[in-house]
Amino acid sequence: MSAGLFLALLSVKSIGPKKANALVRAIPLDDRKNLESIIESALYPKLAPQAWKSLCKRGEEIIEESLAHGLSVIDSFSPDYPKNLHRLDSSPLVIFVRGSSSALTTPRPLAIVGSRDPCAYTRENGAIVSGVAAGKATSVISGLAIGCDTIAHREALTKDVLTVGVVAHGLDIIYPKANEGLANEIIESGGCLISEYPVGTPPRPNQFIERDRIQAGLSQSGLLLQSSSRGGSMHAMRALQKLNARIGVLALPPNSGTSDEWGGTIELMKAGEVIVLDAAAESLDSDAEHLVSEQASKGPVECFTQAQLF
Repeated sequence: MSAGLFLALLSVKSIGPKKANALVRAIPLDDRKNLESIIESALYPKLAPQAWKSLCKRGEEIIEESLAHGLSVIDSFSPDYPKNLHRLDSSPLVIFVRGSSSALTTPRPLAIVGSRDPCAYTRENGAIVSGVAAGKATSVISGLAIGCDTIAHREALTKDVLTVGVVAHGLDIIYPKANEGLANEIIESGGCLISEYPVGTPPRPNQFIERDRIQAGLSQSGLLLQSSSRGGSMHAMRALQKLNARIGVLALPPNSGTSDEWGGTIELMKAGEVIVLDAAAESLDSDAEHLVSEQASKGPVECFTQAQLF
């Protein structure tokens, strides 16, 4: 099973996810039947064969633990793997899914992200534009955090639109605990939770940054409700920009031009063409339709030679 080998490869300390991904991508289709020996040869002599076998065994154990928790384990060679994720230059080699993985492959997926502590303006107007935009999409991608993510998931559920929570920890837990009920509603409605981290992995700050690229990779367009220029949501929005995705923002409130809590929105507006969604505008419906309309977007693919892996 490719997933076990990939989990073993990701456990090699001298190779990060990006280089592991590049190594796997470089394997010709006809050679995939010899995947284990190819990876083992690429690692030798930096990693002894016995050490590699030990990592492979642990990879299979992780799969068994995941299945015992009711998760699906999908590797990047699987036909069930979301094709959109292949656009990322560091797409996850293995994803873990709780719920229906079909929610990951809808034709008009929209990422909606923003601050964990939105202001009153955003709580009201962000909910309105999120609801309209969700109604135009076939799925809503967000991060299950409190604040804007919760608004996004709730509006999708209200519109009977599939929604996906991309989390930064193993799927044996729900973080934050306050959104455990929301997570269950997402799954019961036909959506899912997705993570690149095995069960037993706690949330860590750097993992939230890493998960943001997955939110972008799963989506064809993105809507930012509110963020400072240093806000975590900007990692997802910048990744969407690299993928040439269509970008939308919630209209700025009055007198917000110098406010740092809107710095991310202002950055996107200055960077290039964005679609501004104004809850009070007559054009909101058509603007939302334009944001989520099907489009081609592609991202960079960076490859490494075997000599660059160490």
